[in-house]
Amino acid sequence: MRVEKFLSNFLQIQKEICLAIRNAFLLKNNFLNCREWKALNPKTYSLYHRTMQKFVLERVSFMFIRKRTGELQEFNIEKIQSAMFKAFQQTHGVDKAEQEKKSIFKLAETVVVYDGIGIEEIQNKVEAALMTKYPEVAKHFVLRREKRTQRRESLKNVVYSSEYLAPSFLINYKNYPDHMNQLSKFTYLRTYSRDVVELGRRETYKETTIRSVDHNVSMDNRTRTDEVMRFLKKDAEQLFDAQFNLRGFLSGRALFTGGSTASSNFPLSLFNCSFIEPDTLDAFYDILYLLSVGAGVGYRVTWDVAEKLPRMRQDIHLHLVPYVALPKTMRKEKTQVFKTDDTISITVGDSRDGWGVAIKEFLKYMSYEYEHDFKNIRINFNSIRGAGEPLRSFGGYASGPEPFIGAFKKIYEVITGDYRDSYGNILTKKATDGKLRPVHIMHIANSIAEAIVVGGVRRSAMIALFSRDDAEMAAAKTSFSDFSDPKISHYWLSNNTMIVEAGYTPTREEIAGWMENIKTFGEPGFLNETELLRRHPEARGMNPCKFCTFIQ
Repeated sequence: MRVEKFLSNFLQIQKEICLAIRNAFLLKNNFLNCREWKALNPKTYSLYHRTMQKFVLERVSFMFIRKRTGELQEFNIEKIQSAMFKAFQQTHGVDKAEQEKKSIFKLAETVVVYDGIGIEEIQNKVEAALMTKYPEVAKHFVLRREKRTQRRESLKNVVYSSEYLAPSFLINYKNYPDHMNQLSKFTYLRTYSRDVVELGRRETYKETTIRSVDHNVSMDNRTRTDEVMRFLKKDAEQLFDAQFNLRGFLSGRALFTGGSTASSNFPLSLFNCSFIEPDTLDAFYDILYLLSVGAGVGYRVTWDVAEKLPRMRQDIHLHLVPYVALPKTMRKEKTQVFKTDDTISITVGDSRDGWGVAIKEFLKYMSYEYEHDFKNIRINFNSIRGAGEPLRSFGGYASGPEPFIGAFKKIYEVITGDYRDSYGNILTKKATDGKLRPVHIMHIANSIAEAIVVGGVRRSAMIALFSRDDAEMAAAKTSFSDFSDPKISHYWLSNNTMIVEAGYTPTREEIAGWMENIKTFGEPGFLNETELLRRHPEARGMNPCKFCTFIQ
């Protein structure tokens, strides 16, 4: 079908379709960008341009750049800002960089890009922009760029080069230590070895040690004088030798993500555990984001926390659009929200932030926190990569949209009515007048965790801390008729732990009842708040790695 016929009807078509047609037309005719389209076929370009103007779209929202692999990727000004900021930080230090942050970001906005521009040309423009205001930073950026180019070239034969470990030192080590037995090697390969896509294999233990040690030493924020570099190189060699010979190790998170794009793009991926009080709807974005980068999450669902959340609407209709995967070049990284008549449309972006924003926006429009007259929420998952696609930054493979779709179904059900198992039995009663109880918060947080745990990351660990007098939470996992029922699968994502409040002394009968439940169901655990507050007077909870704090 001719492109003119498509374009003539664009006023009734969503923005995504307009962009899809544009990209398909560019690819079909081998046009690099819209400038070339305009020059070679001005008639169809003019029609397309007039149509796009009617959508009043920002230019950046439909601009694409060309990666070194030849693939198209949506342009994001934040990446230029981040590159400039990091270069300034490494040249002048953290404090000075924070002082100049606004100025750096404004300078980044002066970098002129166009649709279809290549990565190398963008970097040339960044160098030129830095040279006009920060020549020392520009010099650092140029040298760093050259090092990265050399490193990319070295990847053709060797996986990692190191700034602190010389080839003459590394040549003395094999790929694996002789005393690493088969069980140790299996554990390493399963848990910490990353995919080397360029070579079609996984890292060796030597390569993992180079990567993680180099990253660890690089976090030293001192200026790289000759004296400091001598110290850091010696430090790196000692650390490498200890870790390679299994005498000492960096943290598990550093072994897996240190030195990878995951640690540079998502610094929280280096954190093992976290704690949060979900007393605002924004907190559920944080729960999803933290879990998605591999951090465990402890959360508190006591009565006072639940009281702070807004009432939820129970008359909204949810429509989940059947999934039809978009090509890579047409996917959106950021979640977009559209309002038409009585419907809110959420297009989920293919990124951690995209998923988090989708959850946050969904909960916002499902609540009375935001006044509106919309009756329907429509969610489109087509930008999410399909199951089995590799996850470049974190390693592993995507699970596709199905787990996330399942999370929305469960959250919607628990907000709007009784939550039932697959056999119709009520597991959690409906929120009265839309006011969530702690057990509803547990459902929401754990449904989010369930979407993440199968999404290619290494794990999803949670602990839910609840009030001693909350019978619903205490009995949350005690009434199942079929433990293989997919409707209850999210329950297992948290260790439900009772808070024995400060100053309260339980009776022998209470303790006996708790122990009986633990013997039968494995829960609840319990936390002595008196001991918790003795350790820190403002403590509100603990992360999933907490030690047992026994009642005294």
